[in-house]
Formats: sequence, structure tokens, C-alpha cells
Amino acid sequence: MCGLLKRDELDHIDIGFSMLPKYHGQGYGYEAASQVLKLAKNQFGIKSICAITLLINKPSIQLLEKLGLSYQKTVKPFDDDEELLLFAKDL
Repeated sequence: MCGLLKRDELDHIDIGFSMLPKYHGQGYGYEAASQVLKLAKNQFGIKSICAITLLINKPSIQLLEKLGLSYQKTVKPFDDDEELLLFAKDL
């Protein structure tokens, strides 16, 4: 799954993705997310994109960096008070 979401807790549109474990590391996340970013820019006119992930989710962090998003700061956007890493990119 890969898509865009506007969360009230974040300033920009959020790109999110999730895959079943047996499909990790096969390039599907990059392929899907890079196409979603193209749509965000070219069809929807989105100027900036962000993403959040758990501090321990190394594969997600690596994918976000491969997509050109950069670490911005640590945030606690939800009521559960869990710290997440916020990444962002201008499109």
C-alpha cells in the first residue's frame, strides 16, 4: 500500500507505505512511492511532502532517504506520545 494523506497533526501532505514482510527489500516500495510522488507534484500540484516513521524502522528510513526526503526533527504528533522521525522534501 502506498498513498498520500493529510493529517491534521502535520503541516504537509504525508506519504505513507506499508508492505507485507515477504515483499520487503524487493524494490516495490520505491517503485510505488516514487510514482506517488510524481502524481503529487504533477497532477495534484503539491509543493512539499512529509513522512513520519518510527525511530527503529530502518527500512522505512532508508526508503525515505532514497526517495529524497531528509530528516527534519523528532515529533510526537499523536496522543500516544510516541516519538516519530519527521522527514520532508520540496517537490
